[in-house]
Amino acid sequence: MASSEVSSDWELAAGLALPQQKVALPRANDFRRFAELQLMLRASVTCMLEFTKRDFQAIREVAPEFQTTCEELQSTSKPLLDLSAYAHGMESLVQRIKAKEKLRIIFIGPLKAGKSTLINMLLTAHLPELEMLVPVDNKAATNCIWKVESTSGSCAEVFLNEQLQRRWPLEGLDPHVVRRDLAEYLEEHFARDARPFNRGEICILLPLELLDPFGCHYSLVDTPGFTESAEYQSLVAKFLEDHSHIACMVCPLTEGTALPKDTQRMMKLNSYSKTFWVLSRFDLALGMNPSKKQQKVTKRQAADSLVTKFQRDILGHSSGGRIFRHAGGLLMDPEDDQNQVLQKYLPLQEAQGWLKEIRHHVKQIFLELQQEQTVLSSQAQRALVRTAELTDEYTKRLNTSPGTVAASDYYAQEMQAAADEAAEHLEREIKQEIDTVRDQQLQELCKQAGDQVREEGGSARWVRHVYMKSLLAALVPKIERELHVRLEECMQRAQERILLVALRLLQEAGLERSGSAECVSRSEIMCPGTDHLRANYPVESAAMLTFTALTVGRLAATEGGLAALGAAGFTFTSLQLAGLVGVAIGGIWALGLSMKYALELHPLWTYGTAEEEVVQEIRRTNHWSILSQVAFARGKNHLLSNAARFRYKFSELLLTRGASMDALHSLFPDLPLLERIRQKLSDCCKDIQDFTDAEPLKDKAVMDRMDCVAFADAKDWRQVVSRTEPYVAENARTDVVDGAVLANLLALRTEALVKSDRLRDAKHSVEVFRKLFPALVLPLAYEVAVQVLLEFLEGTKEERTQTRVRFCNAELRSAEGEVPELVEVWYFGVAASFLDDQLQEEAWKRLLEAVGRFMRLRLAQVPCWDRIVSRHMSLASEICGDEAAMKNQEEMKRVFEEECRSFVEGMTLAVQNLLDALSPQQLDMKTLAQPILKHVVATAQSMLDPDLCQSLLARLPPKGLEKEWEEVFLQVLPSE
Repeated sequence: MASSEVSSDWELAAGLALPQQKVALPRANDFRRFAELQLMLRASVTCMLEFTKRDFQAIREVAPEFQTTCEELQSTSKPLLDLSAYAHGMESLVQRIKAKEKLRIIFIGPLKAGKSTLINMLLTAHLPELEMLVPVDNKAATNCIWKVESTSGSCAEVFLNEQLQRRWPLEGLDPHVVRRDLAEYLEEHFARDARPFNRGEICILLPLELLDPFGCHYSLVDTPGFTESAEYQSLVAKFLEDHSHIACMVCPLTEGTALPKDTQRMMKLNSYSKTFWVLSRFDLALGMNPSKKQQKVTKRQAADSLVTKFQRDILGHSSGGRIFRHAGGLLMDPEDDQNQVLQKYLPLQEAQGWLKEIRHHVKQIFLELQQEQTVLSSQAQRALVRTAELTDEYTKRLNTSPGTVAASDYYAQEMQAAADEAAEHLEREIKQEIDTVRDQQLQELCKQAGDQVREEGGSARWVRHVYMKSLLAALVPKIERELHVRLEECMQRAQERILLVALRLLQEAGLERSGSAECVSRSEIMCPGTDHLRANYPVESAAMLTFTALTVGRLAATEGGLAALGAAGFTFTSLQLAGLVGVAIGGIWALGLSMKYALELHPLWTYGTAEEEVVQEIRRTNHWSILSQVAFARGKNHLLSNAARFRYKFSELLLTRGASMDALHSLFPDLPLLERIRQKLSDCCKDIQDFTDAEPLKDKAVMDRMDCVAFADAKDWRQVVSRTEPYVAENARTDVVDGAVLANLLALRTEALVKSDRLRDAKHSVEVFRKLFPALVLPLAYEVAVQVLLEFLEGTKEERTQTRVRFCNAELRSAEGEVPELVEVWYFGVAASFLDDQLQEEAWKRLLEAVGRFMRLRLAQVPCWDRIVSRHMSLASEICGDEAAMKNQEEMKRVFEEECRSFVEGMTLAVQNLLDALSPQQLDMKTLAQPILKHVVATAQSMLDPDLCQSLLARLPPKGLEKEWEEVFLQVLPSE
């Protein structure tokens, strides 16, 4: 075995060969975190609302961590400030948060398209069995608007035209029973047959504990088939124009076309950007008779061909959106005789996979919509401002001078005015810079891209449409880079404007020394830098260098101001537009598809005319205006967020200036609770800002994995840990990272932390690993072993750990080969060292099995003299004849000896890798070390001839082995 082959043991140990089918599953961690932040913000603002109402019992219910403080206030006899004037503002904010936090989808399609069936499946696919909540029938079932919405209450309710019809309390009832009773009631009282002339709106409110299909609040709207009558079409059109956020266009494959004229007219009413398509009734399409042209194709091929036709129609008439397949009839009753036959062409698992894809996409586009509209961050900044206003009330009561009150209002107004003015400048500058790139720079960038394509050569130089495609591929990154540079410069200038005003107000109020120097290190005061640009574009343009120089100069000029703000505890964060530009102009790539066929019709062409046509086509797209709107919206929201944080902190400093906290608490007994609620809100808002401005990791991850593998080979664990830190941050956005790459990075990080004996950090990382990839056994093995080690080191013992060990042992047995060999050796080494007798005995047996398997796999590659002779003799006979072949004995002997030396070197390295996996600090060396080494030596002696085995043993122990293992080796190795 060559040593290069054995060196790959590290990559296997790091989990770089994980099963693709498990790491490629769609992830929704970003969405889960977003939903958590929604709930955290609502809880924080609700606490503030109840605080203004003086309802301390309600605060205890929302935030149990405040129970003791609330109980003290409930029993106090001291008078409390009247804050009722602030309740209305907090109430309206809570209502806005509730309204915006719902995932809203309207389902649109022609008669009998399968909309109601799809809604039922989206609602109940996470349950053990699918349930039909909204009425479904073979004929058209929906004749009015149906809304299925989540609620935070404890009762399921049905409304007709906002009038309560019936209520189901959940207390003490099985959720399945409640859903069944509710479905029967809806079928009996509101199905089409029951109310054929109903044109109202039916609203079903379901508590999340009764039905939580998405992990957040939701509102699904079922509409009548708009092709049935003009009345229905008007009803759907009115609702579509006024209420929906996301549109699901349901197109039955049993229709002749995907987009009849009625559907095309309906699409024009869709003024929002998020739309996706579901091609329903795929199972029925399988049963359709193929056309005469399709007599030789299978039913599945004919149905797939129909899907392709529908996809082409949709893409030709719409502005985009994902297109999915759906087989509702098969999913509803897979045991039906006809459906059993259809499963020959459409396996049930594949149909279930389609539904999972739709559910995952729904969450993804909801998150995108919320991010584009800056919903969560806007609500967070409003919460900070409302809380600052509330804090000002205490300042006014403490300092009753009218001048003090006026000063407080003045500071707030000045900061808001500065943010508004900076936003106005930002809007003008963004538009100006984008227009400059489009109207002035685009021509030059296209020429540079053309030169690049021609230098690379190939068919792109001679075939027109190939040249255009290559030109676009080279041009789009140049446009993106140029826009990045210019827009970041705009954001830098806007940030500086409000930074200078903040510093001036701080000095005017005499608060520049209110904090301590220690605050600087704790604060997150940042100005936009260029590190993210350097990572994306390592070859810097002149514009990039100019921008960097300007940034450095400006930062130096404001260094004193930043220090002053930091000392006072203020937080100013930077907005990175990396990724935003790429998303906004990404559609330019599609120009290559639309232009291809037209370009093929021009047999005579020149590079200049081709480049001019590309420039004109790009200028005509609407991506420029989209980018301008999105960049300004994100930039303005960030400026206002910084202003709100300043306002929030400023109010606190004004309150505490010149008075001790003990005196304030004596004067205002509810102030400690207010401070804790403020801290809860502040932490939540910081998490929201971190999540909103999270670093783009998709492209970075690939390079990080390559670097981390190199660091691991060099055993530079500190670098591995540092490089993988962004992927386990609480507010990291990792769903866009390729699953295999992300899993590798997390495995590398966990291994590095274990090797560094940072077990607490390893526990956190492996929890993230398991959450992101629950199907993998590798993070489970890491998690259980780390827990066993921590319990041993801390002198604790949990009963559930024993259960987890048994479960992990069974998983390792059933998923044999999935977990890297060296990780499995380490896991059983830890278990055999620190578990109770019965589990320890099983772990010891499995440890010896794993060590033996590791050694046998590598020893099987032992050089074979007969194989070398056969290879050389055959080759020599073909070239020179038998006589010349016999003269090649010396050469064969030399080759054999070289392979033996290489084999011994490789086995020495393999033994070192094996023992490196068993750190003496994480192993019961006294009990296990000698038996392990004896097993290693015995395995080598049983599989190698004496001379080769002696050569191997002579090189043991390997150089660089830990001292504890070297000492045991001297005791185990044969004396001869």
